[in-house]
Amino acid sequence: MANNTERYIWNLVDTNGQLVSLVHRPRLATDDIASLRIAALLDVGVALVPQEFVNSALQAARLQRLLPHLAKKAGLVHAIFPTRRGMVPAVRHLLDALVAGYENLHLNPRKSGATEPAC
Repeated sequence: MANNTERYIWNLVDTNGQLVSLVHRPRLATDDIASLRIAALLDVGVALVPQEFVNSALQAARLQRLLPHLAKKAGLVHAIFPTRRGMVPAVRHLLDALVAGYENLHLNPRKSGATEPAC
């Protein structure tokens, strides 16, 4: 559960790439995305989750997009592997797909499953 003395801030970006910080006081604090989705579906409050986790609920009007002009800034992803020598083709394809997917996310954050507030 949320600590009453802790300050919770969502750092989001608008359609112009400008940072917008929203201070909030959660009813529930967890690092489990599935729990956040369920809480939002049960009307506990607003959740900031990846779009992939709420697409079907948004399409079925069980959730609605809140603040559609704001999205979470894309982060960094590190892929760690022992060596390129002897790398199986499946690993190379996975790395290539990750690079392409994150490049697409960076270029089109609203079309690539960016994290957005939903309730």
